[in-house]
Order: sequence, then C-alpha cells, then structure tokens
Amino acid sequence: MSKYNAKKIVVDGITFDSKDEALYYERLKKQKEEGIISDFELQPKYELVPSFEKEGKKYRAITYTPDFKIIDKCGGTVLVDV
Repeated sequence: MSKYNAKKIVVDGITFDSKDEALYYERLKKQKEEGIISDFELQPKYELVPSFEKEGKKYRAITYTPDFKIIDKCGGTVLVDV
C-alpha cells in the first residue's frame, strides 16, 4: 500500500498506483475511441531544471512526472495527476 492507503491495480497489463488512476485511464481510453480527445500518454517525464555543476558540486535534474498527458482535439495539452 502507498502512503495514501491506495492499492495497486492492473488494467490492460499496466500497473496503476490506485483504483482511481485505473478508472481515469479507462475513461481516457473511451474518450479517445469516441473522438473526444486526440490522444493521451501515461506518466510522461518533464525536465524542469537540467542537471548542473556549481563550485565542484553536481546537482541532479529536477523532473515532474504527471499521471497522464492528454492531447485535446485542437492539439492542446493537459497534464493530470489523479
């Protein structure tokens, strides 16, 4: 169990961190099939600050990984954390 007492669940061979996240995935699949959205992606990774070195010390990159990236019919992008 996670720190939020959510149980992992597998749908379509994909392991989700919670039942709510799996339900959201199924909702997005249906919206894509119906043409409501163009596409979606699971857990895309965005680099907010690249790794760097300062005064001889190395710093790791800072990243953000939302649960879903949704592309609407107009090409706009929405990031969602469930």
